[in-house]
Amino acid sequence: MERANENWIGSLKSDDRLKRDTAIADLHMLLLRGLHGAFKTNPCATPTIIEDAAQEALLRVTANLDSFRGESKFLTWAMKIAIRNVYSEMRRTGWKDISLDQASDVGKPLIENFADDSYSPEKLSRQAEIIEKLWQAINESLTEKQKTALLADFVANMPIEEIARKMGTNRNAVYKLLYDARHNLRKHLMSAEITFDDMTKAFS
Repeated sequence: MERANENWIGSLKSDDRLKRDTAIADLHMLLLRGLHGAFKTNPCATPTIIEDAAQEALLRVTANLDSFRGESKFLTWAMKIAIRNVYSEMRRTGWKDISLDQASDVGKPLIENFADDSYSPEKLSRQAEIIEKLWQAINESLTEKQKTALLADFVANMPIEEIARKMGTNRNAVYKLLYDARHNLRKHLMSAEITFDDMTKAFS
């Protein structure tokens, strides 16, 4: 099912209905597979949300084929659209039945799923190094409350109001936790010789 960018665009725009429908079915299957993999440890990404996000991504992708500039692989571009759809749907449906433990136990940041194999081996290696050091910093430099708040906010994308409610506190207290957590992370990463500019260059 591996396709070049030109093959995806040509097939999805084709006047041949069978060719176009086959490409749409292939893209739908790959988006579903990618989303299930990316959100497999996120309890908020239900099968219904995943399916709806994949369908919405299909509509957006096929309606905006002319906006694809070919700067990355076509499937990478489509997956980013689908992942944004999942986040939007999770925020819309709310977090009422999701505990903080579930929200913070979502594995590694989804940045790993944005890796594009068009990057050089050196850049991919640098990304892996930064991710490893980031998780080391999270585990070693944060208190349990800071870690819970940071993972719920940054990784699970839980709204601040919901984090505060579940922690039995207020928005200002959560903002203070997050500020302190980021300050501690920055210090830890600087000691590991990882700067914000390094992360921006590695993942840009």
